[in-house]
Amino acid sequence: MAITATFQITPAKLPQVVQEIFEVTSSQAELTPRSVEKLTELAKANTLAVVYDGDLLIGWAAVEKLTKNLSEIGMVYLKPEFRSAEAFNALMQLVARRKDTYLLATYDQSLIRYVKTVWNAKETNLLGAIIRSKGKFITKRLNSESRKAIKTRLKETKPSYAIVGRK
Repeated sequence: MAITATFQITPAKLPQVVQEIFEVTSSQAELTPRSVEKLTELAKANTLAVVYDGDLLIGWAAVEKLTKNLSEIGMVYLKPEFRSAEAFNALMQLVARRKDTYLLATYDQSLIRYVKTVWNAKETNLLGAIIRSKGKFITKRLNSESRKAIKTRLKETKPSYAIVGRK
């Protein structure tokens, strides 16, 4: 099948796509969950990127505005059975077409290496992420679902951060 990535989710598919993303992100400790309402808002704003193998949803990423000049790339995920360079590149190339300046926070070192190599990102630390986002990065994580997910992941690994300047 053909791998495709898009920000355009048809209205007929929207409830099913949002529900599937919600269920996956809520059930896996390595993902920070978003509510159905937040996912729907992202999709309607064309800031929820989805990748398909044919008609099958295989992954996604969100672009969430933190400040006027900074967006966060979040929820980058490919279902394990569909993880491939082709699927990953399709998703990341779609996100790269936007002109946002991005903050990326991840526990996945391969994602940091990718954005440093392909997008010429600059690695930073938590304080840098907080300062660059004018505190929005940290306040976004104050809800109980986010805190629970972060606490679980911090037991196993530490996050890395990068800033991607886009013009």
